[in-house]
Amino acid sequence: RFAIGVHDVSRLKSLSLVYRGVPPHEISFTPLNEDRAMDGEGVLRNTEKGREYAHLLAGASAYPILSTEEGEVLSMPPILNSNLTRVDESTTRVLVDVTGPTQGVVEAVAQLVACNIAEYGGSLAHLRVENARWTPTARGVRTHTLDVAQVRGVLGLELGSGEVARLLGKARLDARSLDSSRLEVDVPLYRVDVLHPVDLVEDVAMMYGYNNIKPELPDHFSVGGYHPMTLVARAARSSLSTLGFVEVNSLTLVSSRLLTQLGFTGWVGVENPWSEDLDALRPTLIPGLLEFVGRNQTKPKPLRVFEVGQVGQVVGGVYTQRLNAAAALCDNVASADQVESYLNRFLEDLGLSALYTGCEAVLLTRGRRATIMIGGSPSGLVGEVSPEVLRALGIDYPVAVFELTVYTPRFEGLTFK
Repeated sequence: RFAIGVHDVSRLKSLSLVYRGVPPHEISFTPLNEDRAMDGEGVLRNTEKGREYAHLLAGASAYPILSTEEGEVLSMPPILNSNLTRVDESTTRVLVDVTGPTQGVVEAVAQLVACNIAEYGGSLAHLRVENARWTPTARGVRTHTLDVAQVRGVLGLELGSGEVARLLGKARLDARSLDSSRLEVDVPLYRVDVLHPVDLVEDVAMMYGYNNIKPELPDHFSVGGYHPMTLVARAARSSLSTLGFVEVNSLTLVSSRLLTQLGFTGWVGVENPWSEDLDALRPTLIPGLLEFVGRNQTKPKPLRVFEVGQVGQVVGGVYTQRLNAAAALCDNVASADQVESYLNRFLEDLGLSALYTGCEAVLLTRGRRATIMIGGSPSGLVGEVSPEVLRALGIDYPVAVFELTVYTPRFEGLTFK
């Protein structure tokens, strides 16, 4: 996270700048494109950018202010610049400020901005930093150690340390020999793409020329093959498509509230979710199918959709991951008998035989639901979605579903038609 401000410094009385925290009621400046002065809280309350980014300063007793020693305010980062230093077509001298909570990010962005300005013909000037809690990185570079053996191993080229250093020099990276097998490489801060020595190996490859690397056949020969799970997934998709179902692909993350509402347990939560609606790893494919049906229920009937994908669940304190296949039928009349007929054909296509026993799944209608037993173990469910669940999801038509685990280690020996 960072913020960038651009200022016309010719409008300032001096370039002696101060960056400090100021109580909101003591701040006074005219925000960019405004016609009156405001205090800190007024900026957050009365400007578009202030309202958009007010959460960044929520609860703060002091707001960051960049000003001159004479009190001329340049900006209140990361919210808004001052109208005093606005840039227009007559601007020839600019000051770029970069602020943020992480020193490495701020330095990298500042280096990138400075590099771009220089490339477009701008002249750069240095400012002396005093009384700072941290100082800019000396020499403006990061140092990486590169093992020449790693370069040879990754690229398959017999390069010496001198040749590697020469190629890095072509990429504007200074390299010095530490010993016979290692180089110390200076990486400018604007090269934010260099995170690991392997990134330096990539630069060596580009400077050597990919077209100059001659392909070689391997010394040994082996025959590749499809993973059993891939074969199962292909067979499942082929069968359900032949039965007239259309494949959909939903997110692997779902809402824990929805899972609880549908009666599912054992799901794995996300510690730091991006959204409250995507805070759990799906233990089943049915929620995704029901959400799709809800969004498309006005389409011509019957609506037949399926999904084949991986699900994860904690069973007996142990996390297990499986490949499931699920299908949903939505029509003016969608019964358990109808969806069971599709399920039986699906099982036949996969060479499986099943028995049906009692089921306690709360999302399915009592008396119109069953557990799918394969090899004596519960492997799925089939039935009509209960009216209460349909109403809660805003679905106005009957829906019948089935879901089946089609790949676990015990299924690896299966053959498919």
